[in-house]
Amino acid sequence: MPRGSTVVAGGSTTLLLILLAKAAAKGSWAAVVGLPNLGLLAASEVGVALHRLALVPDPRAELATVAAALLDGIDLVVVAADRLVRDGARGQAMARD
Repeated sequence: MPRGSTVVAGGSTTLLLILLAKAAAKGSWAAVVGLPNLGLLAASEVGVALHRLALVPDPRAELATVAAALLDGIDLVVVAADRLVRDGARGQAMARD
């Protein structure tokens, strides 16, 4: 996946974890925003490097701000897209590219 690209992995936690594991295998840092129920044991079992994973389970009203800040320094940022759309903040986070 090229740096700066946007991927939608709707409804598939397994696909999300595989993408995170692939990034970890290349030495990348990752962050997950707005997914409080992400299974860290499952993530670890598929190869996600938990020591290279930042978690912001519930950013509340600051979701777009948190995501935008992470995009400045993290290789892969996963954001709960349904929350971005619901909060009307998708454009703000995507404009950071």
